[in-house]
Amino acid sequence: MSLELSIDWVMIAWRASLIAEALALLFIAKVTRDLMLLRRGYRVDAQLTERDNLAAAVDLAAFMLACVVALLDSFVIEGESWTRQATSVATTGLVVLPLLAFNGWLTDKALLRGIDDLVEVNERRNLAVALVRAGAVLGAALATRAAFGHPNDWLTCAAWALIGQGLIIAVAYIYKAVSPYDDLAEVKAGNVAAALPLFGVLVAAGVTVEGAIYGEVVEWAAELAAVALYLLVSALLIWAARGLLNAFLLPRGDLAEEIVRDRNAGVGLLEATVYVALAEVMAFFFG
Repeated sequence: MSLELSIDWVMIAWRASLIAEALALLFIAKVTRDLMLLRRGYRVDAQLTERDNLAAAVDLAAFMLACVVALLDSFVIEGESWTRQATSVATTGLVVLPLLAFNGWLTDKALLRGIDDLVEVNERRNLAVALVRAGAVLGAALATRAAFGHPNDWLTCAAWALIGQGLIIAVAYIYKAVSPYDDLAEVKAGNVAAALPLFGVLVAAGVTVEGAIYGEVVEWAAELAAVALYLLVSALLIWAARGLLNAFLLPRGDLAEEIVRDRNAGVGLLEATVYVALAEVMAFFFG
């Protein structure tokens, strides 16, 4: 007895063409980013090969990963014809990708104030600054895919994506306020141990914002109040988590001293992981 395998080659070709279109959007995003850096005098290929610049590699890798994260759950594929679906994919990409590009400007102006992040990453090979930028764009990608993950109108989706980016920066400011040391000064000085917790906070804030803003918008005031409350609780938990981390995981050490004096990247990574894990737990039970 033989089984005949029925393969719908037309559907496979249809889906493959949409995948190719999505990859083309990623290529356009990468080339656009390269051209913007070239205007500042930085060639990406030279940074990666001639200078072996790890900071530039982390910066680029995070941006590309953020594009994939933001696009996959944001694609709105409408219509029954190939033309309609291909147009929907292109339209989504042309809205979502500029929002991620905007995040780079927002991070520079609102979070890394007083630091020329492009100089730090491309000239001074400052990995700490690259990690903060990476956390910000990945957090923005999570917020963006939540904003576009429900069939609201385009303007509403874009507005919530921008609100999400602003809220992530706000959570980072709360973290900086309760931190016992000057985070930005440490990051500018190239302290990776100080950059890793901030990276974790930004990603954790993205996870939290994603859970808070996902869904259909019914009433703006109520939605904003609910999101603000959600983030306030998250900020309080981040503050509590820092104390618990010091008390239970580092009972014989001081977290701030390990970060600032010893530049202990392992401790910084552990702190970042605690924040992201806590955000995931919150998103699971309260999202």
